[in-house]
Amino acid sequence: MCGLGLACGDGAQADQPHVERAAEYASDELDATLASAAEVVRTRGFAMDEDVWRGFLVDQGTAVEEVSLRSGGCYVVVAVGSRAVEHLDVTVYDSDGRETARSGPESSALQVCPSQSGTYFIALRAQG
Repeated sequence: MCGLGLACGDGAQADQPHVERAAEYASDELDATLASAAEVVRTRGFAMDEDVWRGFLVDQGTAVEEVSLRSGGCYVVVAVGSRAVEHLDVTVYDSDGRETARSGPESSALQVCPSQSGTYFIALRAQG
């Protein structure tokens, strides 16, 4: 018997069911919402990073992504969720864990203009 991540002693390859990962989930509705938000951001002079993070959060769940930001510029973070999510809180922390930016109560987007170049952490928290 072979388990995921273990080698079989007889050289046979065990059939393993495909396990969906959060990064594989796609939603045409969410993609359209994100594309619309990206267009608004572009009209305000920002260039969009084509790297889209996907994830799955349960109520009160949190996901954190590490990013490198440079001083002298500003960044916009936009988070979108399905209709099941009432609100996504977006918070940016510096490498010392200090909060540098937080989304407002009616928004899942924020602008951050770091005073120092370095590693930052974008935290998303789902409500609802």
